[in-house]
Amino acid sequence: VGVVGDVKSVLKEFSARVKPAKHAEWRAEIKGWEEKHPLQIKTGSDTLQPQFLIKELHRLTKGEAIVATGVGQHQMWSMQWYQARSPKNFLTSGGLGTMGFGFPAALGAKFANPDKIVVCIDGDGSFQMTMTELATAVHEKQKVIVIVINNYFLGMVRQWQELFYKKRYSGSNLTAKGGETERPGDFKVGEFDYVPNFGKIFDAYGLKSRRIFKNDEVEGALKEALAADKSFLIEAMISPEEKVFPMIPAGAGLDDIIVDMA
Repeated sequence: VGVVGDVKSVLKEFSARVKPAKHAEWRAEIKGWEEKHPLQIKTGSDTLQPQFLIKELHRLTKGEAIVATGVGQHQMWSMQWYQARSPKNFLTSGGLGTMGFGFPAALGAKFANPDKIVVCIDGDGSFQMTMTELATAVHEKQKVIVIVINNYFLGMVRQWQELFYKKRYSGSNLTAKGGETERPGDFKVGEFDYVPNFGKIFDAYGLKSRRIFKNDEVEGALKEALAADKSFLIEAMISPEEKVFPMIPAGAGLDDIIVDMA
């Protein structure tokens, strides 16, 4: 059945005629899965864990900030660990794969909501797509907290290359040493120079930044960013081996979901 008309009036007519469906059984089944396979933060690591960082952001903002993301692992972690309390407070391009979406979206949200805390959670690859909008933020005096989760790689690409392509890393390594195909077994966060130095980029715009490496640095960095009067960068250096779960391999069914590598 084709319906031709002004979308606003047509949808209004539709909504008046459609009765909301009830999904109590389905919601109960989902809740059972969540209880059986809860999201967890692994302990015992010396490196910063992005899940912990986002969970702390949620705690300190009481889940009331507007959060925008780019595309990649950070996008998945943000969706999992920042449970927004209000509609339209979590802005992401979903499965469209729009790297660079996060910062312009966050900036637009700040223009529309000048009194709200606005945070862009981005990846080191995704942020580079549109970081020139820092000029807009400075020129228009708009504060956006930027959290760049930096794992020296295009993280989601690296995760797939490691799990499904026998660690044949191609085009995903963003260290200054170039596109190495193998990493030393004793790789340590901070061991390699990174291109670019995000802190210096923020400095060029007259903005402050802080680079963190461990979980016990998270609270202080977030409080500093929240108290700042201008846009502020937190560069969170994490292990390249950090992965997002659950995930479904390409071409596989929902029953083939990978919950963890353990």
